Amino acid sequence: STTSYYSNFHIKLYKLKMIKKLAKLKYFPNKFEIISEGDHVECAVSGKKIPLENLNYWNVDAQEPYFSYKEAQKKKNNS
Repeated sequence: STTSYYSNFHIKLYKLKMIKKLAKLKYFPNKFEIISEGDHVECAVSGKKIPLENLNYWNVDAQEPYFSYKEAQKKKNNS
């Protein structure tokens, strides 16, 4: 139907707009909340892009994401 096509088109268009866009997140102990839509965040230590689906390491107090445990440990050791 036309409505279905129209909806699918706008969903695809929305997803395309989110590609390569920096997201803004609020970090909690076991989860994060998306404040501003996007598809990735940047590591606070290395600057590497982290796709949201791969984001596993962050610091709640500093509100910072980390690419891997290595960057998180590096940040911890430098503090």
